[in-house]
Amino acid sequence: MHVIINSACEKRALKKTRAILDSYAIRTGHSSWQAPMTMDGLKEIRSALKKVATRQTAVAAYINFGVRRMKLVWVVGAKHKFAHDGAYLVASTKKQQKLLMLDEWVKASSLLAGAAGDMHDIGKASQHFQNKLSPEMAGQKIRDDIRHEWLSLKLLQQLRKNGWDWQLAWNNLGKGLDKFTLGERQEIEQGIQNELEAVDYLIVTHHGLLGVEEALKNDPLALPHYENHVRKLVPSHEQMSCAGELPDSIFKSHQKRMQRLTALISKQKTDPLLYWKALALHSRAALIHADHIVSAQQYSLQKPENISLFANTKLKTIDPDKKAKLQDQPLEWHLHQVGDRASRIAVQMMTDLSLSGLSEQTVEYICQPTTHPRFQWQNIAANALQKNIQKHPETPALVFNIAGTGSGKTRMNLRAACTLRPDDPRLAIALNLRSLTLQTGHALKTSMNLSEDEIAVIIGDTVTQTLFDQSKEKIEFVDEDENHPEPMFDAWGEDCELPEWLHPLFTVEKNGRKVLDQKETTILASPLLVSTIDYLIAAGEPHRQGHHVKALLRIISSDLILDEVDGYEPKALIAVLRLVQLTALYGRNVICSSATLSLTVAKTIHRAFESGMQMRAALYGTEKKSSIAIIDNELKPQVWLEQSNQKSEFNTNYQKYLDNLQAHLLSKPTHRLAQLLSLRETTVLSWKQSVLEGVKQLHQVHAWHFKKTEKKISLGLIRVANIKHAIRLAQFLSDHLPEANIACYHANDWLISRFYKEQRLDQLLTRHKDGKKRKTGNEQIEQDDEMIDHIQKSNSLNNLFIVIATPVEEVGRDHDFDWAIIDASSVQSIVQTAGRVNRHRLEKIQYANIMIPQWNYRYCEQRDIEKNKQQTKQRRSVFVYPGYEGYVSSITSTYSSQDLSELLPWDNQSQLVINARLRFDQLNCLFAKYDDQQIKSFCQNYFNDQGEQLFSRGDVDASIMTENIYNLTPLRERNYQETYRFEWAESLVVKKQVYGFDEKATKTLKYPKYGLVWDQVVFEEIPAKPQAWLALDPQHMQDYCDKYHIANEQGCRISLTPYNRDEVPTWSYDYGFGVMQKS
Repeated sequence: MHVIINSACEKRALKKTRAILDSYAIRTGHSSWQAPMTMDGLKEIRSALKKVATRQTAVAAYINFGVRRMKLVWVVGAKHKFAHDGAYLVASTKKQQKLLMLDEWVKASSLLAGAAGDMHDIGKASQHFQNKLSPEMAGQKIRDDIRHEWLSLKLLQQLRKNGWDWQLAWNNLGKGLDKFTLGERQEIEQGIQNELEAVDYLIVTHHGLLGVEEALKNDPLALPHYENHVRKLVPSHEQMSCAGELPDSIFKSHQKRMQRLTALISKQKTDPLLYWKALALHSRAALIHADHIVSAQQYSLQKPENISLFANTKLKTIDPDKKAKLQDQPLEWHLHQVGDRASRIAVQMMTDLSLSGLSEQTVEYICQPTTHPRFQWQNIAANALQKNIQKHPETPALVFNIAGTGSGKTRMNLRAACTLRPDDPRLAIALNLRSLTLQTGHALKTSMNLSEDEIAVIIGDTVTQTLFDQSKEKIEFVDEDENHPEPMFDAWGEDCELPEWLHPLFTVEKNGRKVLDQKETTILASPLLVSTIDYLIAAGEPHRQGHHVKALLRIISSDLILDEVDGYEPKALIAVLRLVQLTALYGRNVICSSATLSLTVAKTIHRAFESGMQMRAALYGTEKKSSIAIIDNELKPQVWLEQSNQKSEFNTNYQKYLDNLQAHLLSKPTHRLAQLLSLRETTVLSWKQSVLEGVKQLHQVHAWHFKKTEKKISLGLIRVANIKHAIRLAQFLSDHLPEANIACYHANDWLISRFYKEQRLDQLLTRHKDGKKRKTGNEQIEQDDEMIDHIQKSNSLNNLFIVIATPVEEVGRDHDFDWAIIDASSVQSIVQTAGRVNRHRLEKIQYANIMIPQWNYRYCEQRDIEKNKQQTKQRRSVFVYPGYEGYVSSITSTYSSQDLSELLPWDNQSQLVINARLRFDQLNCLFAKYDDQQIKSFCQNYFNDQGEQLFSRGDVDASIMTENIYNLTPLRERNYQETYRFEWAESLVVKKQVYGFDEKATKTLKYPKYGLVWDQVVFEEIPAKPQAWLALDPQHMQDYCDKYHIANEQGCRISLTPYNRDEVPTWSYDYGFGVMQKS
């Protein structure tokens, strides 16, 4: 293609951009270049220009579009220098800019955040807090009897009653100190109802949400209580005594803002509780943001003179070689600054969050129609979405992508997002697994023609587990406000520009200098974010403070893609749904994808989105429209419009779509056929023996000749629920199948070993056919050097390659096995694991290529325990960890049958076609019915169209003001984890990370230093079986780390979760199959 580049750069940018452009193209004028070039070359120029871009940069690139015209593909720098079609302005005229028209709710939020900022820290005026800031107490971490924000709330309530008499407010402070009240309301059972209550709520929660009574911590309905804020009901005299005066200017600023707020919202609201819920959320984020950045500023180099009340301390130089913590910001200054800054930020979050989106060139590439027959459905779906958005522009959309396994859902999600918002789209793709996030990020970058600066990838937090596990009691808080440390995240991506007003939020101190945290800015500013959902989830968790604000900024400015959304267990699903609600509140699009999205999960997602739209309607005071779409690779897409004030038809429409889909799938060719695997008796040994027989049968039927030789091979998957079961099964099969090659794939593996296994399995199990060079799909395996070597050295005519995997295999791994045996945990686990069989080749089959044991491993294990202890048979949940049985204790705790011959709808030959129908078919499949009952019963408490639905109800419940309800529905249960690493020098040396005396740091610093150090421990070592496949020994792992430039300390480490935190665990390391705890 032919490329023309025009420059409209000024001043210093001229020299830099000309140097770059001259090295790629021929200069054809004073500021124009042209050259024949590939898209990759054009991407390279864009990346080079972005690295040197300043405010004076403006460069536009055009490519030939057909024969007769050129088309703009991108602009680097000042976009306003060029029109949308690429025309360069020849002259400009100035008009006086009209005042920015703000929505009424944004003005209200600005006043609310400002009013709260004015008074948020008045409780710091106590003698206790001022003593805490004194140099004598420096370096000590002192807990308050009563937190300063609780005192601020009580003081403000007293000031309103007594005509703003500061000393009188302190004198009456003891009245009702142990009772949580808002405004003039004494009993808080519903959400915020007016501006006085809103400002009180913002003040008391600006460092964290409210607590609940200790006895009610397992009750989601528990109401706000003083628990988190009042530690002693009879506080010290200093805590309740005033240390100095505050000037009237603070009180007057607060009063003026409150008067303006009252006048602004005097009109009757149709949904006042929803209005205040949404307004408080936005305003509180602005207040936290403002407090965060003002507190980080240094007021003076020395301690300010003649000041009686201070807000905080800073490390200051007292001698040339000595620093000490001294008082810094005067309290009056701090309050004024936070009030003014919070007021501005509440507006800027809605008006100045102008972050760059994907380039036009990238959007065009993503949206180009596919020509592959298998993916034609994507063109039809994209056209349906495009027609809808043309009819109803600026309408937030909720899209359900329920296309089948291997039909290109990931690509379609991205295409749908760019179709719904074609101009500068910004997207956040949230995934549930670290390894899957890296895999998706890499795949999207290469397959979607993305530039380096258009994508950022987050792969989990690096500090949370360390802080949580090793030193929970020792690192409680990091400053005098008792703030907890924020998690840090591993991320990669190019540097991106942030608006100036956001810089302070992302500033960190490095080597004594304040610099922008490039990782954090990349996460927010990158047009496409591929993230483990752990980062984004904080947007819906207000108690996560600074992290909450940063994640919320990303949600406000991005559309959201949730991949495999039904892969979350119910508690985690609620955390994810809070993101869906927020995305709808801010008018963005949500795309959810899964091949097994049942009505129960789909209607819960829809309710979260619908409740977000209702909050949006309450803010704007008008009804709001949204588009709902269901797309898949079998049926015509269904798209319709909903209104926030009318009853939704979603449940009916979705069920009808599933019914049609099930009928349609009946006529499709069979790619996955399951056979029931009977057990002679319900013991673990009998279970293993049945699996062994199943392996032999499946290999016999599905083995194929390797390179047209006599030797036959097959690649099989055995899915088990837990790591210990996987390792024991691998050891058993090794003893009974001398010709087998067995790999164990699970989480209890050294990081570099797991990376190696994933890389090798990705290479071998990519088996797409194209009818030309890849006629069978087995070519990759037959050309692999290691596989050739294996087969040549084997004396057997039958060679089995078996992967025994935990649920890490069943979601997101794009692998194609010949057969599988599935130890069922849920109906979802069956359908998802089956999706890894015959995935790419899609051969029509006549004989079963999947087997499912009649009883699962956990059921047989329970029977063995009862027999050994001579107990009578007891009914316990067996479809758990993972699984849903007994998830909700209030309904029947176990399923009426745990026999898979009854739970699944087998035919008279004990066979069953496995596709998405199995997950949707509640009439014939008892397993699906029982799973859905448990999911529904749990979700009803939080998001639903019936039940308590605490997060989605219109008459807002006060429980959402508490930290408790978020702790009951975390994304992940914070299990205690231990971190180990190994060193290899002729023998294995294992070390455990603990909190203790740091000898090395102590020598350097010349004073005792405690921190995270490594202690030597002993692992029981089990030699690798000859059958172990894809197993690196410790020396090879270290070599592999060197090959990939990974530090041994990082690659040769492992995180393990002991069964009982109170006991010292004994770990066994099987060199072939991984690490497990000895029981």
